[in-house]
Amino acid sequence: MDGLHLTHAGTNYDEAQKLDMAIAIHIANGNAWLNDLYGNHPVRIATTFHRFRIPTVAASNDIVMSEIHDVFPKLRFGFIEASAQWVPWIIA
Repeated sequence: MDGLHLTHAGTNYDEAQKLDMAIAIHIANGNAWLNDLYGNHPVRIATTFHRFRIPTVAASNDIVMSEIHDVFPKLRFGFIEASAQWVPWIIA
């Protein structure tokens, strides 16, 4: 699993799978560079979309496209407070 850096995350993923606990990912963006990049968007409402939805969709897509489910077949993920209208676009 090249992109998932299993040295630390793998231990957490393994434990979550053993305990039948989902990994919850809350919509947020702590990336200062990305916040600055989209902070002056000419369409104000688009700022929220770019700052919060794009990173959430990208993270979900990375998980879906990774091999994590081969390594941890019973591991579950939840994307919390992220709406759901984007989900069909990444699973289609």
